[in-house]
Amino acid sequence: MHDLVRATVLGLALAVATPAIAAPATAEGRYTSSGEGPVNSWWVETPHGQLILFDAQRDTSNANQLIAALQATGKPVAAIFVTHPHPDHVTGLGLVAAAFPQAAVYASAPTAAEIGGDTQGLLKLAADASPGALPPPHFTRVLRDNEAVAVDGIEVRALVLGDGESVGVAAFWLPKMKLLVSGDVATTGYVPWLAEARTREWLVQLDDLKGRVPSGARTLPGHGEPGSYAKLSSWMRGYLQAVRREVGAAQRPKSPEGDKVTEAERNAIAANLTKRFRTSGGVAALPIERLWKLNIDAVARELTDGLKGYLPEK
Repeated sequence: MHDLVRATVLGLALAVATPAIAAPATAEGRYTSSGEGPVNSWWVETPHGQLILFDAQRDTSNANQLIAALQATGKPVAAIFVTHPHPDHVTGLGLVAAAFPQAAVYASAPTAAEIGGDTQGLLKLAADASPGALPPPHFTRVLRDNEAVAVDGIEVRALVLGDGESVGVAAFWLPKMKLLVSGDVATTGYVPWLAEARTREWLVQLDDLKGRVPSGARTLPGHGEPGSYAKLSSWMRGYLQAVRREVGAAQRPKSPEGDKVTEAERNAIAANLTKRFRTSGGVAALPIERLWKLNIDAVARELTDGLKGYLPEK
């Protein structure tokens, strides 16, 4: 457990990156940290010229670069929404909120609870390792599933999905703009973070969103490039199903050590998935070999402990 906590903090909070700032756009903008494990913060412009921000970066350096990018637009930030409580999305939240004190701050109830309670101690460790970080702000309002708030003429609806990639996962749907901010639920092109051993729940969440937003909805992910929900969710679903099949096969009774995944099997799984899925590294700022080990070992625990052994996917 100590090893997982250490890896989570290092991987999700402590990337040393040279920032990359997207040029401000009329309706949509992005700041992305560079280096290993790049993470997106997105903003959209309201009809009356204010900004709605989603997620607040992994550390003080990137939070300050995000603040500079937002200030460069010359437009006020009206609201900040948080998709989930992983440190790479919220370590900078206190700084960003302090820079825009007029902005309302929103999150789902479970995300807000985890940020306040920090049950795994990850946020404190990340903040301690990020000089100048500020405590998270008071949330203006915590949102239940399907609850909406109006921000300067734009409706933002919380789609609270529960525990999956992290605890308290939520996406945000902007129906007027036909825009989905998916956080880490639907991404493409990066090895995802599977170390919390909830791939089954994650697959259910992808199907849940499929029934709640149009397949062609433009989707802004926490990592990687935007695209339609159909494209991003299909990639993520395929990836999760593939890693479950590969790990499940390694746990079959006739495999070398039964339900234990050997190092050779782990290497083979990583090689097979790398060949099948084009990725630009991982979502965490860890050596990719370390991320593979955490992911595969976690899925092995999930299949063994949660599902009572190997179950083939349909």
